[in-house]
Amino acid sequence: MNRKSIGTQHFIAQRLTALVNLLIGIPAFVIFLRVYDEGYPTIKNLLSQEIIWIPMVIYILSLTYHMKIGVGHMLNDYFDGGEVLDVDPQLSAADAVPDRSVDRLIRERGWVEDKELERLTGKKVSPDIGKWIVDPEVLQETLKRIRYEVESAGPVGLDLSLLDERDRAAVELLDDLQPASGRLISPEFSHQLSDHPFVKQLIEFPFTPPDPKEVDRAELRELVRRGEVIEHDGIFFAPIAVEKASELVAELLKSNPEGFTVSTFRESAGNTRKHALPLLGHLDETGITRRRGDVRIAGPRLPSI
Repeated sequence: MNRKSIGTQHFIAQRLTALVNLLIGIPAFVIFLRVYDEGYPTIKNLLSQEIIWIPMVIYILSLTYHMKIGVGHMLNDYFDGGEVLDVDPQLSAADAVPDRSVDRLIRERGWVEDKELERLTGKKVSPDIGKWIVDPEVLQETLKRIRYEVESAGPVGLDLSLLDERDRAAVELLDDLQPASGRLISPEFSHQLSDHPFVKQLIEFPFTPPDPKEVDRAELRELVRRGEVIEHDGIFFAPIAVEKASELVAELLKSNPEGFTVSTFRESAGNTRKHALPLLGHLDETGITRRRGDVRIAGPRLPSI
């Protein structure tokens, strides 16, 4: 039998003993006084023998003592005779084994803020992480769960916004998992996106990029977030495509300072309007070129050649 069960049974036995003694003791005194006062001859003759008073006195003293214990328990339960060991108990009365231990409070709560623990115990305890004091077993389980979630997220990583305040504080203890742009990525996946097959295809065909229909959408979003891939109007390019396109438009503007058309750029790049328009749109947004009517002219960030 565990310590909690023994403590619970002892608590119940004390109260039952007190109640039984009160229920038996008080009527017994009343009956004794009434019988003796009414003067039944047989009982008076019996009580006139001195030897009968020995067990009677023992019984009365024992009953009085237990009645005193019982009344004391009742007063401790309902008045100020007891000691409050936890003003904010986390366990039921049947499961709780209260004591003055700070470790017990931490163990029962798992996580507790340093100011809250000081309020409950009157003692200052240095936080384990952030503002939290954490039960060691609970902390290890938390770190293990976060690590599992990061590994399950794959190369995309775990979105930190999905974690609660305590989990985000625990992340600080995972030295090998460094947050980047709001995500937590396992080391085994840290370089996997950079070597993604789709990125290699984009580099191989800078002006005629393939369609990403077979690429995982979460991975594609992460590639764009990292800057490994550039997206414009639903078309995806490698950063090298922007560099080569910048050099190409610089050559075109050197020959045609008044500007060049989409058709001129398309013919020079060897692609179609499907890819030429989004690429030129990105150059306009980044200041490489500017649109003036049907032509593009030099922008403030046009590279020199």
